[in-house]
Amino acid sequence: MVRPFIFAWHFLTAIPLSRAHHDPTPRELAFSMRLYPFVGLMLGGVLAISDILLSGLFSRGVVNALLIVLLVAVTRGLHQDGLADSLDGLAGGHTPEERLEIMRDGRIGAIGGFVGGGVHRDGQNTAFEYDPASDTWRILAPMKAGRASVGVAVLEGKLHAIGGRSPDNA
Repeated sequence: MVRPFIFAWHFLTAIPLSRAHHDPTPRELAFSMRLYPFVGLMLGGVLAISDILLSGLFSRGVVNALLIVLLVAVTRGLHQDGLADSLDGLAGGHTPEERLEIMRDGRIGAIGGFVGGGVHRDGQNTAFEYDPASDTWRILAPMKAGRASVGVAVLEGKLHAIGGRSPDNA
C-alpha cells in the first residue's frame, strides 16, 4: 500500500518522498492510479491551508497569484498544461498543423476571476502568462473590466477575452 502511494505521489507532484521506490511492478502502478484522487485531496488541502495563511499577509490578488505559483511548482505544471492542451486541440487553429503548433507551445495563462465571496466579490482584470520552458511568469495587459469565466482566444497574435461574468451578473 505504501509503494503505490509513493508512485502516485511522485507522478503527480515534484516532491520526492523516497529515493528507493523507482521501479513499480505493473500491479503496483495500476493500483497507484486509484490513489490519484487521494493525492489530489492532499494537494487541495495544502492549497487551502496556504490560502488561509497567506490571506492574513497579502491582498487577495497577490494570494491568488501565489497559490497558482505554488500549485504549478508542486505539480510541475502537469495538470494546467494538460487542460490547456486539450482545449487547444479541440478549439485551436483552423488546420491540423495549426492545432499541433498551438499544442506544442507550452505557455499557459491565468486570466480574470473573482475575489471574495457573497456580496463582496470583486472581478479581477489581471492576466498572467506562464512559460514552463523558462520557468517565468509575465504580466499581460489587464482587461478593461474585471471578469470571471472568461472565454479566451488568440487571434493574429493577440489575446482576446470574450464574455464571462462580472460580479453584478454572477
